[in-house]
Amino acid sequence: IWMKFFDFTSLLLLPFIEWTIPDARTVVYVLLAGFFFFLGGFPYAKAVQQEDVTRISVWWSLQPLWGVLLGFFFGQTLVANQGIALVLLVGATFLAALHANKKVVVVSKSVLLMIICTLCFALYAAFLHEAAQQISFLSAYVWTSLTQAVCGLVCFVLPKVRALHRAEAPRMNRRVFGLFWIVFLTANIGIFLNHWALSLQQASLVFAFEASQVLFTFLIVFVCYKINPALLRETFDRENVKFKIGAAILMVLGVLVLTLF
Repeated sequence: IWMKFFDFTSLLLLPFIEWTIPDARTVVYVLLAGFFFFLGGFPYAKAVQQEDVTRISVWWSLQPLWGVLLGFFFGQTLVANQGIALVLLVGATFLAALHANKKVVVVSKSVLLMIICTLCFALYAAFLHEAAQQISFLSAYVWTSLTQAVCGLVCFVLPKVRALHRAEAPRMNRRVFGLFWIVFLTANIGIFLNHWALSLQQASLVFAFEASQVLFTFLIVFVCYKINPALLRETFDRENVKFKIGAAILMVLGVLVLTLF
């Protein structure tokens, strides 16, 4: 919720967007896109809190799966390569969900959170793509960002949210505030480019290219682990690494099949 307050900075871009009034359907699409993006942040934050970030990066492979399925509602059809890719991506998700714990293999509880999260983001992308066919991607970016900021404010109607805010506010020191700005800036650069891409291509293809983030995540985690293992909470025993590498390979193959064939 605090992160979404930063989205009010998108007001600075208002002088640079056109002020034509879109049709009612486009307005609804923009509002729904912002709402589902906001909603998807909750299960994602919880998953990040309790699971290895390398596993979570593989679970993003569910986004192109949802993108293809949701495409049916917008008149798109499933072709052979998409079916093969979906099988590979589901396999990647399953492998990434497995934990080797004391010679017993268990399924991560966080995978359900990421199923909900990726569904929300897939809905956001589908609605945004449709809206961006009628208005510029910059306008779509501004209005979806403001929608998310307003959603954050609306949450304070709930007494539990206000109580939680009062309890957590003392932790907002300089270090935490600085981290918020770093996350906000890096995330919004990616979100801005994501809006641009979604205005040009259908959601399933954009999600397929987003899947490349798993490679960056593995690289960053590996470098951090070599510098100081305590920087990140990751499991690097042999069995769990096998699951992660196998999941990453299936994910990359699924993405290649989806985009190149």
